[in-house]
Amino acid sequence: TQLSAAAVSTLNLEKVFSAVLGRAADLLQAETASLMLLNKNTGLLEIKAVVGLQDALVAVTGVRLGDGIAGWVAAEGKPLLLQGKVDDSRFAAAVPKNGVQSAICVPIKYQAETLGVLSVSSRLPDRQFSDDDLRLLTTFADQTSLAIRNAQLYDQTMRELEQVRHLQQAKLDFIFTAMREISASLERVHSQVDSLIRTEQIAPTPGQELVQTL
Repeated sequence: TQLSAAAVSTLNLEKVFSAVLGRAADLLQAETASLMLLNKNTGLLEIKAVVGLQDALVAVTGVRLGDGIAGWVAAEGKPLLLQGKVDDSRFAAAVPKNGVQSAICVPIKYQAETLGVLSVSSRLPDRQFSDDDLRLLTTFADQTSLAIRNAQLYDQTMRELEQVRHLQQAKLDFIFTAMREISASLERVHSQVDSLIRTEQIAPTPGQELVQTL
């Protein structure tokens, strides 16, 4: 089955997200990682890719700006390093669970615009992320922000082109339908004129002849 331009665009976008996240997890030797992007229409952070986590998480409801760790990082535009117990009340209800020992969450920015957040975590007691790791992931997010932004723009362009194609096709369908209806109407007129001529047994007038030649 041939994929539409929008479908192909979506697949390309997912590949970019997966590649970026996989590279980040490798760099930090992280067991789990997630990439969340900001949906401008809803104002929510949405998970676009995961590593070491259930794929079902990608479909979860988005996170509001300011809520939890990811929401705070996106709203403030500042990176965050979590090690062991977190006493900060802002994140008391959002501290990583499931045995996570350390985590880093950094904003993904393109120029002055925050596109989303990149997070990595580790469950290994001897793998505590450091300030150097924080700087590394922050630099990585800055370097990949252009690729993510370009992928988003490409996806948007492909979707707009798909909409234009659908609109053009709808116009053509309308024209063809109208032509068929006009043709059918003319055939009915021809039939009625022929029937009238045969019934009345009269010669066609110049006007009737004109209709018959249409």
